[in-house]
Amino acid sequence: MSHLSYLSHPSYPSHLSYLSHLSHPSHPSHPPPLLSACALSAHCVIVVPRFEMTAHGTNESIAPETPGGAPGCFAHLAFAGLTDTGLRRANNEDAFAVFPGHGACFVADGMGGAADGEVASQAAVDALAEMFQTFPAEKPLSPEAKNAWVADAANKASSWIFERSKKNGKTGTGTTLAGVCFDPAEPGRAVALHAGDSRVYHVSGDKIRLVTRDHSFANEVGVEEESKLNPEFRNIILRALGLAPRVEMDATPFQFAAGDFILVCSDGLTRMVDDATIASLVKPGDTPEAAARALLAKALENGGRDNVTAVLVKAGALPAPRPAAELEANMPPPVAAPPRTAETPGTVETADTGARETPEAKKPARVFWIPLLAAALAVGGAVWFLFTRGAE
Repeated sequence: MSHLSYLSHPSYPSHLSYLSHLSHPSHPSHPPPLLSACALSAHCVIVVPRFEMTAHGTNESIAPETPGGAPGCFAHLAFAGLTDTGLRRANNEDAFAVFPGHGACFVADGMGGAADGEVASQAAVDALAEMFQTFPAEKPLSPEAKNAWVADAANKASSWIFERSKKNGKTGTGTTLAGVCFDPAEPGRAVALHAGDSRVYHVSGDKIRLVTRDHSFANEVGVEEESKLNPEFRNIILRALGLAPRVEMDATPFQFAAGDFILVCSDGLTRMVDDATIASLVKPGDTPEAAARALLAKALENGGRDNVTAVLVKAGALPAPRPAAELEANMPPPVAAPPRTAETPGTVETADTGARETPEAKKPARVFWIPLLAAALAVGGAVWFLFTRGAE
């Protein structure tokens, strides 16, 4: 039987909707999820956050009818998230978190092998959930403050993952993190923040635009399709939470209009479904949940070789801007430089702080091979070798 999971608990304010792994052991501070059913695969997890969360019975529809599930100044945004273990993995290293009242959502894709990948992605969404719970939705964070607090939370997770790996004598444990922070002062504007190869897309009508730029070896050497690389050079991530105590996150602002979708996803989707197909499956008349289901179904149809996660946000009619005086401008102590907001992605280093331990789980390792990248780029003939030896 398939499994559908929601998470809603009195300890979480009604404007927070937080979900990570179905297969992950419950953390002492988080109650176990409620289970129902879904028709995708044996390890499907979905959440459609509203002002109040409810669990539906077997095979019932749970889509929000229109944008308006988020309270306050983000009521024009409708959110839905879906994650699936896929057809070849034993467990799910992906996690996601959605915060409708704060106008933010994130996807994390853990890496590092058994008992490490799920822990890393869990740490990332835990840090974000804990951070957002400290701020009331009634007074939204200013764009600058929200970016800074997200960067601070990401660094807390990165520091904790790094220290845990060092204590356990391991290297390469980490997690990607990609997300979107919507701007209450300019409702048609958002900032994509990311480290790794999880992505943010903007879908408008039948057009799709990749907002983020993968932090991968393939992208660094200008290869659009990793299948063209020698197998030894595939799946190499150059930036992620947990590789060092400090993490850099790119911040890319973008504009959107009423009716547009924003997609945040793990590479388990983009390796199985190309951009043009994604655009064709995210239809203007769809709800976010319907679009998420269509995307994951296509990824599974195409092989489902990895965990697959998609968070969809659909914009309704844009509201009036929220005056600056009504926004919370408090910055993290000590002040962490927020991600640089420029028309091209910039980078920022966050403050070095700690994070708490999370339970362990299992999944095969993914490669972080930064020294290899440096060596390959230093040798002029290396790229040609990658192409000429690309076939498996």
